Amino acid sequence: MQDYIVEYGGEKDLSSERYNAIDFVKCFAAFAIVCLHTEPFANAEISAGRHIYFIIDTIARFAVPFFFMVSGFLFAKKVIIVEEHSADYCVRYLKKIAWLYFGWTFFYLLYYMGQALLISYVNHTVFTSPYIPERSTIPIIKWVIQIFCLGYAGVHLWYLIALLWSMFILFFFIQRKKINSLLLMSFVLNVIGVLGNAYQGVIPFYFPTRNAVFFGLFYCTLGGFFAYHEKTIRDKTTSFAGFGFGYLFWLFCVIQLLERTYITQNFQSEIPGEFFFSTIPLSICFFFWVLSKTGNFKESALTVIGRNSLGVFVIHYFFISV
Repeated sequence: MQDYIVEYGGEKDLSSERYNAIDFVKCFAAFAIVCLHTEPFANAEISAGRHIYFIIDTIARFAVPFFFMVSGFLFAKKVIIVEEHSADYCVRYLKKIAWLYFGWTFFYLLYYMGQALLISYVNHTVFTSPYIPERSTIPIIKWVIQIFCLGYAGVHLWYLIALLWSMFILFFFIQRKKINSLLLMSFVLNVIGVLGNAYQGVIPFYFPTRNAVFFGLFYCTLGGFFAYHEKTIRDKTTSFAGFGFGYLFWLFCVIQLLERTYITQNFQSEIPGEFFFSTIPLSICFFFWVLSKTGNFKESALTVIGRNSLGVFVIHYFFISV
């Protein structure tokens, strides 16, 4: 028996307004990611500045889950549209992400190696780099895992390799009509991931959970699930769409601030805090709000920036570190 029913209302394409709505919001999500990496007010001497940093850093956490959800949503929509050619589309999609990831990994590797060489030359010290593994079995295995599973060189490039694996798994389950099962499994993995991330002061984890399995897969699957059930979701949320989801988004932003404050004060002083339990409803409400804004956004400079947000993402860390 099929694990899902495609509810697409007979459409064969997304409207330009829908794309514009998503691209418009992607512009601000990209700005949120830049804020996460530039850490505004983090080094402020007064406590008020550090509180502002805490608020910005916590609220901006919606951005990465949102990008994962949008990717899963648009990917599943395209799979529906191309139907018999979905496998070819998936291969092209994964190749594009792989080229981006390995290309920019090589770029940042050269950049950081060049930095290390310059420093060693100026300071007359021996050249060392954390990106060159020791010539023994365990370090080389860790090096391979880092490259193909966790992201390498550019600290932000973990997103691309997580997206690559998440989309591969999502397509595998779509082909077998088991996206509901994947949603449940990825949710359980995400709960484990949260415990290994923000709550690592409660339960010690000895492996990173900011990756495809424990983070990206769940949000990509959510996006894919919404793509297949969009009509039903729209029908059942029509009366609540628009400002309703907007208000809920800000409500869960406050809840996320409270959640992070609580675990920071009660479990450990320094927490990665990249995603939380409240990140799930926060991201869903924000995504539904974007979907409800079909037709409200026309082509503009902001939509163009949003459409090219992936380029902003891969290059921005270079300008930050220069």
